[in-house]
Amino acid sequence: MLRLVDPNEAKPWQSCAICSDKIFFRTPREFSSHLRQLHCTKEGGSFVCHYGKNGVCPSLPVEGVSDKDYEDHVRKNHTKLEEVKSESRASVTNDESLYPRPRLPPISFPNASSFTVYSSTQNLPAILNDPRLLKRQTDFFTKTWGEDFISQDVPPLTLLPNIPKASFDDYLKKTEFRIKVHQKLKKNSVGGGTTATPGDTGFTAAAVAAAKRQSVDKAASDISLIPKVFLMPNFALEDPEIFNSVLPWSMVTQEPAESTRAVPRNSAKLLQEKLSHYLDITEVNLAHQISLRSEDFFSAMASQDQLQDHVGETVSEIKHLRMKVQKVQEVLCSGFLNVLRLSSLRSKYLSVFEKLKMMATVHQTQPTIQLLLSTSDFVGALDLISTTQEVLQQELAGIQSFRHLGSQLAELERVIERMMEADFVEFATANLTRTSEDDMESEGLVDEDRLVSVLFGLLRKHKLHFLHLYRDEAYATIKSTVRQTVQDIVTDSKENEEESPSITDTMRGLDFLQWMNMLKEVFNASLCVLRRMKVLHQSIVRVLMIAAGGVTTHFDPDDLESFGIPESDFLQPVCSGVDILISTTDCKKLTQESKELLCAGCEMAQLRCAKLINVRGKAGYLDSLSSAEFVRLTRMVEDFVMDCEKICGRQSHSLRATLLSQAKKFVERFHEERKNKLSLILDNERWKQADVPTELQSLVDSLVDGVYPRGKEPNFSIGPTATNDSKPSPVLFVNGEKFAVVGTVLLLVNMLVDYCQCVDDTPMLVTDIMNKLFETLKMFNSRTCQLVLGAGALQLVGLKTITAKHLALAARCLEVVTIHIPVFKAHFEERLPPKQYVLLSQFDQILKDYNNHRQELFSKIVNLMEELFKNIFSKWEVKAPMPSQAMRGAVKQITKLHESVSLVLPEAQVEAIFRDIKRAFKESLAHKLDKLGVTNDGGPQHGLVTSDLAFFKESLKNLNGMGDVNRSLEDLWRTVNELRASRASPATGRKIVSQR
Repeated sequence: MLRLVDPNEAKPWQSCAICSDKIFFRTPREFSSHLRQLHCTKEGGSFVCHYGKNGVCPSLPVEGVSDKDYEDHVRKNHTKLEEVKSESRASVTNDESLYPRPRLPPISFPNASSFTVYSSTQNLPAILNDPRLLKRQTDFFTKTWGEDFISQDVPPLTLLPNIPKASFDDYLKKTEFRIKVHQKLKKNSVGGGTTATPGDTGFTAAAVAAAKRQSVDKAASDISLIPKVFLMPNFALEDPEIFNSVLPWSMVTQEPAESTRAVPRNSAKLLQEKLSHYLDITEVNLAHQISLRSEDFFSAMASQDQLQDHVGETVSEIKHLRMKVQKVQEVLCSGFLNVLRLSSLRSKYLSVFEKLKMMATVHQTQPTIQLLLSTSDFVGALDLISTTQEVLQQELAGIQSFRHLGSQLAELERVIERMMEADFVEFATANLTRTSEDDMESEGLVDEDRLVSVLFGLLRKHKLHFLHLYRDEAYATIKSTVRQTVQDIVTDSKENEEESPSITDTMRGLDFLQWMNMLKEVFNASLCVLRRMKVLHQSIVRVLMIAAGGVTTHFDPDDLESFGIPESDFLQPVCSGVDILISTTDCKKLTQESKELLCAGCEMAQLRCAKLINVRGKAGYLDSLSSAEFVRLTRMVEDFVMDCEKICGRQSHSLRATLLSQAKKFVERFHEERKNKLSLILDNERWKQADVPTELQSLVDSLVDGVYPRGKEPNFSIGPTATNDSKPSPVLFVNGEKFAVVGTVLLLVNMLVDYCQCVDDTPMLVTDIMNKLFETLKMFNSRTCQLVLGAGALQLVGLKTITAKHLALAARCLEVVTIHIPVFKAHFEERLPPKQYVLLSQFDQILKDYNNHRQELFSKIVNLMEELFKNIFSKWEVKAPMPSQAMRGAVKQITKLHESVSLVLPEAQVEAIFRDIKRAFKESLAHKLDKLGVTNDGGPQHGLVTSDLAFFKESLKNLNGMGDVNRSLEDLWRTVNELRASRASPATGRKIVSQR
C-alpha cells in the first residue's frame, strides 16, 4: 500500500549529507552557499559540482557548467526547489526573490527495495493520454528527458481492420434506453430547474451554480481583506522575505529607550489581532465553500467506496494472476533460465581461469628470459618478449598488476639488443685473436652456434649495423697483430742493450735477414687474421641466407657463382614454415657489406705492412739492396699480396703502390749502376777479341728459348763449347755461329738479361724497365760509334789507330746484340698489356739503328782501303820493272786486311766487304790510268798494266772473296773510257755514270 509522507519531514536542504559535522540550514539559500563554498570547484569559467559520493555529483557533467546552469542544477537536484517569477511580489518588495511552492506529500513505499513495475499506480500511456493535458505543464517530459519527448500524432493502425458502424448495432440497441435517460438528465441539470439525486453528476453542478450566485458578493468582499502574499501558491514562512513581509522584523526588535517600548508591544498585539482576523475570514470562507460542495463530497465519498470495492477486487485478481505467473515462471522458466545463467557463469569462470593461467604464464616471463639469456638463446628470449607484449596488449589489457610489465619488457629488450651487439663483438674478437697452435691451424669458428644465435637475434630486431661494430674490432685486431709481431721480433733481436731505443729505431737497425724474417712473420700473422675474417665472413653469409629464407649448400658463398649456380637458386625458400627475418634486398646488402669489410681488412693489413717497408725505405736501407735482395723482397711482398687477393677475391693496390715506389727507386739505381758500369767498360775497352766464359756461353745458349726467370736458368751449353772442362772459349757461339766479340758485349748481354729478369721480378714496372733497356741499347750503340767510328778510343785507351779488325769486331758485337733484340722484344711483349704494344716499335727502331751502324762499319773498312788505294796509286808509274811496287803494296794490304777480317767476320760478310774493295780498287786504278792517259791499244804501256794486273789477280785469286777478281777487272778499260768520255762531255759522262 502507498503511504503519505509527513509534511514536517526534514527537507534535503536543511543539512549536508557529505560533511561529517552536521550543519543545519534555515533557508535553501544558505544551503546553496554552503555547496558553492565547500562542494564546488571552478575550472576556468565552468563550475563542477562535487556534492555526492566520492566527490562526484551523479547528475552534473564532470566537464562543468556555467554559473546560471549551476544554480539551476542546485535548485533542481539538491534543494528540490524550482525558480518561478511571482507577479504579486511588487506589493511586498521591489526585488525578485525565490519562494518555496507548497507541495503535495510525495508518494513513498514502505519497502522500497521490493519496488517493481507493478508497484506504480500510473503508467506512461495513461499520462500521455490524459485528457487534461492542457491543464498540466506541456514541458513535463521535454525538460527531463530532452527535446525529442514531445506530443506526436498517433499513426493509424495498419494491422487492425476498419470496422463499420453496423457491427455495433446490437450494442446500441441494448444501451439505447440508458443513453436516452442519460441525455434527459443531462439536459435537466443544465437548465437548473430541478435537483438531482445524490450521486448524480447534475446535482453537483446545480449546487455549485446556486452557491456562486448567493455568496459571490460576500466572499469577494471578505477575501479581498486578506493580503495577496497569503494567497500565493508558493507561500512558505521559511523564506526570509515572505517571513519579513508577514511579520515585520521591526515589531519584534527591542529598542534601548524606555519611552519607545510601548510602541512595539502595541504593534505586535495589533499584528496578532490582524492575523487572527485573517484566519477567521479564511475559516469562514472555507466553511462556506465546503458547505456549498457538501453534496459533491458525499457523492465523491460514495463513488470512492465503490471505487475501493472495485480496486479491492482488482487487487485480488491481480494477486491471483501474479501467483499463477509466479508458478508458471518457477515451473517453466526458472529452471531453464537458471541453466542459462549457470552456463553463462561457467563460461565466465572458464574465461577467468584462462586469464589467470595466462597471467601466471606471463608472470614467469622474466625468469624464463633470464634462463634463455644464460644459454645465449637470444632469439628465444626476443620471441618470448614479443609474444608477451602481444598478450599484454590484447588478452591482458587493463590489468593493473601488469601495468608496468610492458615497459619492463621493453627495457629488457633494449638490454638484450646491447648484449647481442657486445656478444657479437666479443665473439668476433675472440675468433680473430686466437693464439693457440690448434686454433691457429683450425679453419673453422669456435662456438659457431653462438654466432648463429647472436646474428639471428640481431636480424630479428633489424639491427643491421652490427657489421660496423665488427669493422672497428677487425681493424684494431689487425693493427695490434702487426704491432705485437714487430715488437716480439724486435725484442728478440735486442741483445745486451742497456738503453732500449724505440721500436722504429730498433727496426731500422736490423740487418737485411732479420728485417726480412720480421716482415715474413708479419705477413704470416696478418694472413692468419685475414683467413679467420674470411671464415667469419662465410659464416655470416650463410646465416644471412638462412635468415632471408634461402637454401644453403656446402659451397663457399664466394664461389657459388664460379660453380654456375645462379643467385635465384641459392636464395629460394627452404620451406613455407621458415621465418623470414630479413628481405632478399637486405640479405644482398649485408652480404656485400661483409665482403667489403673483408676487402677493407686486407687493405688495412697491407697498409700496416706498407708502413714497415716505408720506415725502412725512408732511412735509405732499401736503396743499398742488391738485385737479389730486392728480388727476394719483391717476391715476398707479391706473394703476400696474391694471398690477400685470394682471400678477398679483389685486387689490392696499397702495398703494391708502396712496392712500386720502392721498385722505381730500385730500377733507377739498377739502371744507373749498369749504365755507369757499361760506360766505364766502354771507355776502357781496347777492342780486342776476348775469351767467352762458360757461364756467359750458357746464358747465351739459354736465350734460344727466351729469357728464363731469375734462378731458373738451364745449366747447359750448345755447340762445340759443350765440353766437360770450364775453360773459356775464344769465340761466342750464337745459334751455332761463331762470333768474335769483345768483353764489353758479353757484359752487355748479361745486363740485358738482367733487365728482362728484372721485369719478372717487378712486373708492375715493365714499361719503365723496357725504357731503361732501350736507353742501354741506344747508349751502347752510340758509344760504340763514338769510340770506333769516331776514333774516341784513340784518346781514351791510347790506341794508335782504328784498324779494320777493330771495325769488324765492333760490327760483330753489334750483330750479336741484333740477334737477341727479337728475343728481348718477345719477352717484353708477353708482359706488356695489349694497349701498350705500341711501345714495342722501339725495338724495331733500335734494330734498324744497329744494322745501319753495322753497315757504316763495313763501309768504313771499304773507305779505309779506298783511301789506301788512292795513296798507293798516287805514286804508281807505268814503267818496268813489273810487277810494280805500288801493285805489290796493294796486294800486300789486301792480303793483310783479309787475314785480319777473316778471323772476325764470317765468309759471307767477308765476301761482301771484298766485293766493295774490288770495286774501290778498280775505280782507283781506272782514275789513275785515265790520268796517265794509258789506253788498251796494245802498246807498251798497255802491256805493262796488263802485267801488273796479272800479278794482282794471281796473288789474290786464292783469298776468300777474291775468287772472281778476273771477272771484276774485265771491264777496267771500259771504265777508263767512260771516265775519259765524261771528262770530254760532262752530260754524256753523267748519263754513262747513271746508267752504270
